[in-house]
Amino acid sequence: QVTTLLSTGDSLTLELRRSESTALRPVSFRALYEFVDLHQDGEPYGPGPCSRRFVSQPQGPVADGPQKFQAPKDVFLYGRGGAVNLSCTYRFEAQRGESVRLTVTRLQTGGRQCLTMIQPDLGRLHCGANATATLGIFEVPWDDTPPLARDCLCSGGPTLLPFVFTSISHIVEIHFRVNGMNASDDFRRLNFEGTWEFTRTPLCTRKQRLGGASGELTFSSPSRTPQEVREGLQSALLAGHHRSSPSRTPQDVRGAYNQLSWQVRGSLQSALLAGKRELTISSPSRIPQEVNCEKHPWLLEPGPGRYLYVKLRGIFLQQEVASTPEMAATNVTSMACGTANRIALHSGGSVHVVICPQPPSPQRHHVVEVFSEGWVISSTKLVHQPVLSLALPSDHPDYRPADQSRSVVVEFLAREPGTYTLTWLELARRRSVLPPVGYVMEDCPHRCPELDACINASLWCDGTSHCPSGFDEAAKHCSWLLQQPALYLGLGTAVLLGAACLCCVLLCRSCLRRRRGVLGRRVKSLSPALLGGKEVIC
Repeated sequence: QVTTLLSTGDSLTLELRRSESTALRPVSFRALYEFVDLHQDGEPYGPGPCSRRFVSQPQGPVADGPQKFQAPKDVFLYGRGGAVNLSCTYRFEAQRGESVRLTVTRLQTGGRQCLTMIQPDLGRLHCGANATATLGIFEVPWDDTPPLARDCLCSGGPTLLPFVFTSISHIVEIHFRVNGMNASDDFRRLNFEGTWEFTRTPLCTRKQRLGGASGELTFSSPSRTPQEVREGLQSALLAGHHRSSPSRTPQDVRGAYNQLSWQVRGSLQSALLAGKRELTISSPSRIPQEVNCEKHPWLLEPGPGRYLYVKLRGIFLQQEVASTPEMAATNVTSMACGTANRIALHSGGSVHVVICPQPPSPQRHHVVEVFSEGWVISSTKLVHQPVLSLALPSDHPDYRPADQSRSVVVEFLAREPGTYTLTWLELARRRSVLPPVGYVMEDCPHRCPELDACINASLWCDGTSHCPSGFDEAAKHCSWLLQQPALYLGLGTAVLLGAACLCCVLLCRSCLRRRRGVLGRRVKSLSPALLGGKEVIC
């Protein structure tokens, strides 16, 4: 008979009581014991049994060097303790102006045949096939948006470990995920170990969140210095008065304006309204330190119930991965690219694309289009329900509202000089409320047919094509005359033709009368001379 006992505290006493025992009927037992280590670093985070949080305390004691963290050693979280899957989230929250430095020193995945590879275009680690035990690193640039995947490790070795990661944002998460465990899996076969520390870093003061019915975002490399920002402000101010600048094109001015912080934008707009030609910023902190924002991503946010359509010139790169850093140094993607710069787009949790913004000459006119997660272009008039990748309970630490999954995150990976432009357009479904499946929808008044979407009324006939086909600037929509009903156009045409004919008749009659009057006067003037003053009786 086998009996399993689990103590409720840190001690357990076994007592043997014999009521009857003889040499022929001896009493004996054998016990196997194990100490279960319930200790975990940090503080509890979320509903998971092993999710922890590490927070920087601005007023607390300063940590002396890197601090250690590791996988849990509770055997009941693993296959030997009866569990099938394991999911642990470690969240590191630094203060503004700090970054998180992580060092992974050990990783064991139970002998699973998974290979950690390198993505050449992104320069990040990627988990290959059979990734059933992974250690993923994510950044959280904004508290109300899904985390951004950075690196993934599913195997260790001298070529990868120790692996050092320094964050751009002040919040980092590590996800330790194991699926399909069996009775032989425990913390001795599945584990990791590393260190963490918070370090000071220059603060990015530029607002990296954009929204609106439409917009344009310009990326420039290298980033501008504060002196160049001041010059750009002055040029933008002059361009606001003169509508032209000999040294900067309108695209340059728009790019300079898009890269300003919201405080400086407000100062610039106030100066333009006041008719000023010079802008003085007394506080140096209001000049955005763009070099501090060079690697920070941008967030494009749609309005409530809206989606985004993002477009930029370039080609989508099919990713090839390398198993070693040496291969990554020589490996190239499946498509040639004219620059080492890359632009990465992330929509919700399901769309992640890498774009070459400077394709070869035969593909220089190619355009990459990305939609918010959940948007489906329909070729019929049936409503397609949105497909969201957020099937999580509201109390889950990774839960995000549906509207926030529709945002698009843009990353500019600068490696050499270059300037690129991205545009976005806010879309709405053809009905604000989704009707039952099979309901025939009515067309909205401001619609892009190729996107099967409605756009904001302020974008209709504003002089700029927002629909890919230019449908919103077509003459039949923007011309008042062509917008009238056919009956009215026919009646108007008939009236105009009738008026033209009447004018022609009146003009002809007037010309005939004039010619008759001239001939009559000539006859009267010639009659006395011909008759010699004699009277003629007829």
